[in-house]
Amino acid sequence: MLRDWNGANGTKQTLTCDAQIDLTIVMDGSGSLGWTGWTQGKRLVKEMVENLSPNVNVAVLLYSGPDDWAGVEQCIGDNPDVNMETFCRVKWISHYTQDFAGLATKIGALSWPKGGTLTSIALGMVDSDLMYGRAGAASKVLVITDGKPLSSYNTKAASNKLQKSADVIWVPIGENAPMKEIKEMASKPAKDHIIKIATFTNLKKRFNYWLNRIIATTCPEIVEDPARRMELGPPPRGGQTLD
Repeated sequence: MLRDWNGANGTKQTLTCDAQIDLTIVMDGSGSLGWTGWTQGKRLVKEMVENLSPNVNVAVLLYSGPDDWAGVEQCIGDNPDVNMETFCRVKWISHYTQDFAGLATKIGALSWPKGGTLTSIALGMVDSDLMYGRAGAASKVLVITDGKPLSSYNTKAASNKLQKSADVIWVPIGENAPMKEIKEMASKPAKDHIIKIATFTNLKKRFNYWLNRIIATTCPEIVEDPARRMELGPPPRGGQTLD
């Protein structure tokens, strides 16, 4: 069904998420992305936000980290004076909102923060923010990343805690993404909560395909035409790749 919607090389219109979910997108901005990775990742998040219906609340968190271990230790330590946004480079672009156009504009204007990969800090901040979700709305967390977190132990702990309150979906892109760890950090079954993209070039080449895969995996109700609601069965298997 998804292949039919995508058409040849993913040229058909993208799908729209129309489920009552509170969606948090966790966006990697680390230096390992490279310029192509940063621009394609930013485009992916921007267009994801542009394809949500008013049934969805969305928040976006951008993270990277300091350039050296001394800075990292300040961020992961118990230091009340450290500034998460300016020093640790982990910041909310928006808490839950339905101003999709405004948020998309903010995402499009983001500068590449570079630096390390403080995934554990990002997931912890997301977990703390879930309390502001709506009663009756399912909590979904979408993590888009290309590389290994600075602290595997802390990231696994943060992800395990987050999974108690939300479905955690991972989109690892590129050969450096730590798939063994990500399988442990995704909600279960992992095959339905991981969408592996081989390279950023592949993402660019089949952009609508991957965007639709992510929307269909994250959202239990989607529309091809916003005027016509339709419910899907189980989402496409997240562990497959299309090279």
